[in-house]
Amino acid sequence: MEFGPILRSLLRNKTGALLIALQIMVTLTVIVNAIYIIQERSQHMTKPSGLDEANITHILSIGYGESFNAEATTDNDLRVLRGMTGVADATVINAIPVSSSGSSNGYMVEPGRLELAVMAAQYRSDDHAISTMGLELIAGENFSPNEIVRHEPGTARTDTSVIVTRAMAEALYPDDAAETTIGRIFYAADDTALQIKGIVERLQVPWPSADFAENSVIYPEIELDGGNYYLVRHEPGYRDENLPRVEETLAAQNDTRVLRENQTFEQTRTITFIPDNAMTCLLYTSPSPRDGLLSRMPSSA
Repeated sequence: MEFGPILRSLLRNKTGALLIALQIMVTLTVIVNAIYIIQERSQHMTKPSGLDEANITHILSIGYGESFNAEATTDNDLRVLRGMTGVADATVINAIPVSSSGSSNGYMVEPGRLELAVMAAQYRSDDHAISTMGLELIAGENFSPNEIVRHEPGTARTDTSVIVTRAMAEALYPDDAAETTIGRIFYAADDTALQIKGIVERLQVPWPSADFAENSVIYPEIELDGGNYYLVRHEPGYRDENLPRVEETLAAQNDTRVLRENQTFEQTRTITFIPDNAMTCLLYTSPSPRDGLLSRMPSSA
């Protein structure tokens, strides 16, 4: 390519040269921003949840009518689910990780110091939660069956022991190794005292893009509000076979409830990341801004 004529043309048409420089600056800015967004979204989509994702399904049970007994239904459902062929374990939980729906709270090492609060997702489950989700307990102990509290919605919390993630322990006590925080007391936003009973390596919050994505607290609680998520971990190879059987089995136990969202954890992850996937594809395939700028460039004689 002959650069001499190009340079002479640009010198004769300084406006064109300025527009070309501007075009390059805009193009590079857009490309850099696009790469940053793609990388950020990709990190969210590939971040491990801490669960045995390949073998987990969940289903939502919503009871209705005056004859619906939430406590008896929950006990029976769990007994039946845990007895199914190919089921490794099952639990009841208030929210599904990486589902975009759940609850969070602020926690602090000194009561009343809300300005020091660390945000975290709050999960309510029983002593089968760690086993069912396939979490790695790295310090402390799991809940015992007699620790699990059953209560109606709106009941005030009492001081209790909880299980936290490594990230949560490190956020509360940044100067100490997570494993050394077993037995320590911290506080919820309502000043309820919580003692760290166990620490799991990882349990992602329901909102993958949150800046506290790995800060989770598990309470030994079952809330009897008539709406339960049942989380089921299947033996390898049984997940797809058991998926419809779980719904059929629960439907046969009680006809005063509605069953919804019977799906694999992998399906939940896919649904959650639809916007991120769409944005990534759009950025990958969008035409360069220079295409439009070049079409409006003045010709150089």
